[in-house]
Amino acid sequence: MNERLKAQRKKAGLTQKQVAKQAGITERAYQRYEAMAETVFPDVRIAKKIAKALGCLIEDIF
Repeated sequence: MNERLKAQRKKAGLTQKQVAKQAGITERAYQRYEAMAETVFPDVRIAKKIAKALGCLIEDIF
């Protein structure tokens, strides 16, 4: 999952900080999702916000 999340972020041309801000979470929280996605999962509300910030479907990243 972490590679898919990172790929979508890069495709959107956004930094981790920008995605975090748009999703309403801390940059550190977003970094954890991207770096350790096998063990750290956001709740559904946050996952939807991240997907919206990246302009993709939740299924594309999680």
